[in-house]
Amino acid sequence: MRKNLLISVFAVCVLNVWAQSKDQAMQIQQVRDKVYTSLNNHEITTEQALKTYKGLQKKLLDKKDYENYLEMYLFTAVDIYVINDDYEHASEVMLESFDALKYFNGEKKDLYFFQLNAELSEYYRRMPSKLNMAEKHFKKGYDFLLQHKELQKKIPAFVITFLSNYGRLIDDLGDTEQSFYYFQQARQIAKQEKITLNQYAVLSNMARYYREKKQYENALALLKEALPLAESDDKIANIHLSIGRCYNQMNQPANALKALADAEKFYRKAQEQQPRIWIYIQIMRADAYVQLNDLARAENTYKNALKDFVRIFKHSQGIQVARIENGLSEIYQKKGNIKEALLHSEKAMVAADSSYKYLSVNASHTFEAMSAPQELFIALNQKADLLSSSNPALSADTYIAAIKFATHLRKTFDMPESKLFYSEKVYPVYEKALSKLFEQWKATRSIVWAEKFFYALEASKSATLWDAVKEQKIRPKSLNEDVLNQEAALRQKIVKLQIRLMEAGNEKTLSDLSDAKIQLNHLTKKIEQESKSYYKLKYDNHLISLKETQQKIDKNTAFVDYFLGENVLYYLAVGKESYNIVKHEKASEINNLVLELYAKVNTPPNIDAYKGHQLSKRIYEALLAPIEPIMKKSKKLIIARHDILGFLPFEILEKKGESDYLLFDYTISYANSASLHFDNDINKPQSDIIAYAPFSNGKQSGIFRDKGFKTLPASSNEIGEISGQIFQDNRATKLNFQETYRNKGIIHFATHAQVNDAEPLKSFIALYPEGKDFKLYTPELYNLSLENTQLVVLSACETGKGQIRKGEGIISLARAFQFAGCPSVITTLWNAHDESIAKLSEKFYYYLKKGYATDEAIRLSKIDLIQNESDHPFYWSNFVLIGKSSVIPIASNNIIYLWIGLFVLILLAVYFFRARIATFFSNLSR
Repeated sequence: MRKNLLISVFAVCVLNVWAQSKDQAMQIQQVRDKVYTSLNNHEITTEQALKTYKGLQKKLLDKKDYENYLEMYLFTAVDIYVINDDYEHASEVMLESFDALKYFNGEKKDLYFFQLNAELSEYYRRMPSKLNMAEKHFKKGYDFLLQHKELQKKIPAFVITFLSNYGRLIDDLGDTEQSFYYFQQARQIAKQEKITLNQYAVLSNMARYYREKKQYENALALLKEALPLAESDDKIANIHLSIGRCYNQMNQPANALKALADAEKFYRKAQEQQPRIWIYIQIMRADAYVQLNDLARAENTYKNALKDFVRIFKHSQGIQVARIENGLSEIYQKKGNIKEALLHSEKAMVAADSSYKYLSVNASHTFEAMSAPQELFIALNQKADLLSSSNPALSADTYIAAIKFATHLRKTFDMPESKLFYSEKVYPVYEKALSKLFEQWKATRSIVWAEKFFYALEASKSATLWDAVKEQKIRPKSLNEDVLNQEAALRQKIVKLQIRLMEAGNEKTLSDLSDAKIQLNHLTKKIEQESKSYYKLKYDNHLISLKETQQKIDKNTAFVDYFLGENVLYYLAVGKESYNIVKHEKASEINNLVLELYAKVNTPPNIDAYKGHQLSKRIYEALLAPIEPIMKKSKKLIIARHDILGFLPFEILEKKGESDYLLFDYTISYANSASLHFDNDINKPQSDIIAYAPFSNGKQSGIFRDKGFKTLPASSNEIGEISGQIFQDNRATKLNFQETYRNKGIIHFATHAQVNDAEPLKSFIALYPEGKDFKLYTPELYNLSLENTQLVVLSACETGKGQIRKGEGIISLARAFQFAGCPSVITTLWNAHDESIAKLSEKFYYYLKKGYATDEAIRLSKIDLIQNESDHPFYWSNFVLIGKSSVIPIASNNIIYLWIGLFVLILLAVYFFRARIATFFSNLSR
């Protein structure tokens, strides 16, 4: 009774305040202050506060004060529910508020729709089970923002917060690269509009990106820039928390604990404390204790954080819980309590993904966004580690589950940069998986374990390239032309902006690039939602099997697949009738031998003799000798190299060390992976050849030198053997290339190239240097249309060289052409010797015209060079085929000349016997 009386008194007081005040905004604020104080002092319940707000809202509606009526929905959500972290009820209030938009038109309606949707998106982001809904509404808000750019000027601070929150969601879902584009946009708007509000959050979020990339100095610099911009103690606490996290990742636990002490100090001082900050302070503190090996304190801190989380949020789901459980699992593993460690790994999986669907190795499912994909991967990896001794078979299968999950998640990212970065992050699991799978195969010699080993081997290679090639196939089959055109236009826009940014970029270019990449990501998500057939094909995780590989190779061919890890070298050799898996314990020794041989073979010899014979023999013994039984039945080798082996031309390996190069016994080509090589069918052969030789004219050497290039006089002879369309010197321009390359069977470049290992996107192929725009940069190569091209020949320096990226391989210019759809590339592994490469090219086309397949044509051209010029591998082993080998029907110039001669003879015969011919036809007419 007393409680009901208290409610009535409170309601009367509130309504009296409302009736007596003249200023409506002040009246509402007074009600809010009264409710807030009463709730805080536990004088009223949430239900009573809600009743008060609804009563006030009804009065506003009766007065047709629609603006304040709508605002009350926001106040209800924030004051009653968000303050208590009850985002479920807050989101329900927001959904109700959309109905009130019927009272508005024009700009006001647009403004309110964006604000309400942004609030709803953020509430969903806070609920682990609603991340799909969060992504849906953030996307809706961003698309709306694109159509109403004026909102950036009307409510810039709100837009900045929206973009920052959106970026955080994308980062939580695992796509660190994509998230950065949203943070960049937020920062750019702040600079344009001179907004400092919430800039601390933007800078803090950008620091997360650099921290993930292990660029810690950049991260700390941004966080220090953010500190003076923080407007309140809770925000300052958040920045110190981020600094502590950064130090933890730098393995500086003492500095981390200092930063976390500052974070707690400001958290305690804050007027409105954010409980999630406190939970994270405890988690980061526990992480630091683990690094200091203070396991008792770490365990206690994690458990307190978990207890506080459940008490505050009334559930045990999401990133924070998964992170705590993974931390506890690590502690119990260190203590030797494997049973308890496994229990916490399982709990981490449930917290990260309540549907628990990824634990089945052979699971087939529709992917949905989960609350903590990165923590789920960590938990799977941890579980596999823990099972290593007690249940090695289940350990191996759990590693496979982790690999399948990582493969699936990677496909949700659209941009190649995102895929590459993610592949590198998850890469360490592959060596551990291969170790366990090899043990199972060795113990059982079972084809089942051999297949799983082969799957892990395949999944570890050229992942991004495989995704790109696969999508080029499925998109035209699944999507209509309008969608494909939209996508092509966006990709072209991104390429132009990337080039502009590299050459003379500014903040505006960076912002436009971020905007275009976000739009492309949105288009991709839209395509997935609207096309079930495309979605199904895209997320099909099939990689070619060992059995399928055996079926696809002929009896004269062997396929050899390598994995060079930190500690161990693995490789699997496949013949038509048999296979073998090899483990070599001394990976570092092999790595050093390959580097040493590479240095000897790629150095111009002048008059020095080749000194790599014994090295070649030692490497042969490590890389090939164990699989000689399979090799003896073969005449062709298809080799999938890995890591530093990607720089090694296997043709130079020697069994005896007596110039008995592998080249003389085998036709050799290189594959990115078995799936890319055997599951990537070539379209109907095109025999047209087009060639570009921009630097053949010695008279223009001054012009070339001014641009940093020298003349390539031998390239004139090189293209002379080509029966096709020739663009030479000032005709070999970038514009002419862009207008002529499509639908050609073979594209040949006899030119200069430049590889930038530090920034692969700045690598380029040079065309005729007229004006500034004569370089074909890597992003432009990615965007070429090569679906009808069978072969690209790169007769230029180092086109097969580049930065090694874990899980992908060498990021070379050659790879860029494969990315664009060409199944085969002939490339160079080091600086090309102009004359020898020209002679190899001439002979290559000579044998190609005779009907030899591309791999055999290269082999014969090399043998000719050895016999007639030099046997030093520097001159001939540089030229290699990556991708499929095929016979390409090319008309020989001799045949053309024969037809021309025959036609001339016919004309002469007609001329000399014209009188008789006229008489013959005259008689016929009678």
